[in-house]
Amino acid sequence: MPPKAGTTEAAPAAPGSPTTIKPPRPPPTSPAGTALTAETAPNTPASTVLAAQTHDGFAHGDSEDDDNGRGSAIRVIVRCRPFLGFESGNKCVVDILPNDQIKIAPPQNTSLEASRYTFTFDATYPLESTQFQVFKRSIKPLVHACLEGYNATVLAYGQTGSGKTHTILGQTDQSDESVPPELDESQAGVIPRALRALFYALQKAKEESTET
Repeated sequence: MPPKAGTTEAAPAAPGSPTTIKPPRPPPTSPAGTALTAETAPNTPASTVLAAQTHDGFAHGDSEDDDNGRGSAIRVIVRCRPFLGFESGNKCVVDILPNDQIKIAPPQNTSLEASRYTFTFDATYPLESTQFQVFKRSIKPLVHACLEGYNATVLAYGQTGSGKTHTILGQTDQSDESVPPELDESQAGVIPRALRALFYALQKAKEESTET
């Protein structure tokens, strides 16, 4: 039967001809489904994944502060929270390593290589990380990208209770509006800080334009 239009049919290999071997699949290092779910990391402080995307693929913040060293259009950052009161006594199986790496302790002795349990992200934030640290390094460059006309999206992913709402919204009742959002040490999250940063930058640009 002839192949349908729009499809490609592979010709059968001739007897004795070498067979094409597909390269092996890489180990399962997808950050969204590996180190950050309760199924694969039991008794682990919950983690929130923030996927940040810009239209042009480059950060537009301070080069020494932003997390886009690879110049990637989509960046994945991980933030781990400490145990809650009712979780105290559990064993922590997540280690935050230098160079934005996370190591997951296997549930039992295994013959797999240690590298199978080490994952590298664009940014990692340990248990003691603060709201303004996350904003300054990973979100502020996206705000600058928006001011230059690019689209930017921040998506929080994580299991229930992992801290998504705290990271994205936080608490704004003690925000210090007299300072830039990257210097505000309150518990305000990504959204209120990003909005303040936009208006702060617009006001600053307006003042600079009237001065000239």
